[in-house]
Amino acid sequence: MGEYHLLQVRKSKPVPHTTNSKHNLLVYANEVKYLGSVVPGWVWVSDVTYVWIGDRWAYLALIMDQGSRRIVGSKLSHSLHRSLCIDALTMALKDNPAPGFHHSDRGVQYCSYDYIDILKAHQITPSMAASIAGNPVVPVFQACKRLVSSAPSHTGKVPA
Repeated sequence: MGEYHLLQVRKSKPVPHTTNSKHNLLVYANEVKYLGSVVPGWVWVSDVTYVWIGDRWAYLALIMDQGSRRIVGSKLSHSLHRSLCIDALTMALKDNPAPGFHHSDRGVQYCSYDYIDILKAHQITPSMAASIAGNPVVPVFQACKRLVSSAPSHTGKVPA
């Protein structure tokens, strides 16, 4: 068809969903809503996004210090299991002092008993937003997606 200069329909990849907010787990209030600007180390924000690597989707969990905008924890996997977020949180806590608040969406990964138990064991107050609007980690995700998708030497291999 291209030889006749006709329009061709592009096949787009199906886009995965990263948040399952329809669950029976406890959802926490938005505790950071009224804090305003925060000092580094006081609030961590977390979210999961997806990136196309090789021939399939992978999920990227990031935890960012809201005050310094520094990524303190991350995990890349082909699975959206709660261990993705738990591993990112464990990485963040290993190298950094625990913050006062941890802010995320209401996804099942962040509401899981295992995740909340880790937060409470480190005396971190969970905070959850009803929507992604105004989430400070979104620009970071967009930059990461551009970086990963433009990397010419990426092998497409993601750790399990």
